[in-house]
Amino acid sequence: AIIREDAVKPLPAGGTIIQGDARELPLADASIGGILTSPPYLSRYDYTRINRPLEDLYNSLHPGLRSEKKPVRQVRAHARAHQLRWQSPPHPAVQEACSLLQDNGKRKEAGIMQSYFDDMRRVVQECARVLKDGAPLTLVIAGAIFYDIYIPADLVVAEFCEEARLEVEEILLVRSFSRAKRLGNIDQVAPREVIMSARK
Repeated sequence: AIIREDAVKPLPAGGTIIQGDARELPLADASIGGILTSPPYLSRYDYTRINRPLEDLYNSLHPGLRSEKKPVRQVRAHARAHQLRWQSPPHPAVQEACSLLQDNGKRKEAGIMQSYFDDMRRVVQECARVLKDGAPLTLVIAGAIFYDIYIPADLVVAEFCEEARLEVEEILLVRSFSRAKRLGNIDQVAPREVIMSARK
């Protein structure tokens, strides 16, 4: 009932909404005073299952706002992700995790991981491009577990920030998970969710 009530109330005009691709932000260089974002998690969170009830409710309350015959759904992982080549030199931890997945017969999952980090590198580069000097980038990110192979997404993205000349100021632990995982030959790597703060 609360969600339905919120959906029918017009929101106050507090800013501008731009629909676009975070890998190619439709914004000018050094034009943004700060970015706060939570990129999609690689494997732990089922966005389609969680968000679909809200989308169905919104579509039923605002049928005239959708020109498509079918309601908009979540973007799925690229169907041919396992066939794509690396868009940039792979991070060693990501390459190791992808190799382990491929060795275990999980080519599709390895491709999804590869594409995810290729995209995340591009997103970080775009954030760095549009941020003004001294402006912050804050993001929520978590490690991912693919078939008992853990990938420290937060630390990988922190290195992407440094590549893009963003200074990582803090990685704040939000929560950790009870069971340690193994990444390649590294034992006792604990999955965790963090808030990362960087600055241009």
